[in-house]
Amino acid sequence: MKHFLLLLLVISMSWGIAWAQTSYTTETTTVTNPTYASTVRFGLKGGMNISSIAGDDALASSDPIVGVHIGAMVQYPLSPALIFQPEFIYTQKGHSYKFNVADVFTKHAVSLDYLEVPLLLKFNLPVGIVQIQPFAGAALAYMIRASDKQTVTDDNVTVITTHDVKDDMNHFGAGIVFGAELVIVDSFVAGGRYVLGMTNIYENDRDTQNGVFMLNVGFLF
Repeated sequence: MKHFLLLLLVISMSWGIAWAQTSYTTETTTVTNPTYASTVRFGLKGGMNISSIAGDDALASSDPIVGVHIGAMVQYPLSPALIFQPEFIYTQKGHSYKFNVADVFTKHAVSLDYLEVPLLLKFNLPVGIVQIQPFAGAALAYMIRASDKQTVTDDNVTVITTHDVKDDMNHFGAGIVFGAELVIVDSFVAGGRYVLGMTNIYENDRDTQNGVFMLNVGFLF
């Protein structure tokens, strides 16, 4: 419950600041910072995910898996030093774990696909042709697919099966986001972030959360 309340607070602060600054954004006509764009901008982004599982019920044998993400972003300038950036992305998360019983080696690779909406507050720090933009915020997610790829090896014979496990998962998730991006020559974007899950992955209240490190590139129009 405390995690959920913290998440609501972050979201409320993000939207509150955005709405409070709307009049500033629309009425300001003179900008002293040449790298500050006073208009709303749209962009596309994509990149790589390195996802793992955390929590008291996460298995010690858990390993990270690699995925991708792709989506769109909107930048609402609130001031020369502050930007509100909502995003809509498709992102792959998950984890793997393995065990060995009576010389039978079993590995599970759990793949979780989400539609995610991060709500970010970004600081804008211009340095020459580069804008350094550290940020923090919250993310809401909806699971669209969940599968478990099971690999069983016994006496050099390997059997691979894949199962749909979405019914075993919580379909909605939430997390806290923090990271930084660089905007180069006012258009090209490169950055990294960590999404810390605040809700359980599994439906049975096991204490397990997603943790995802994301590297991305993008372009602002």
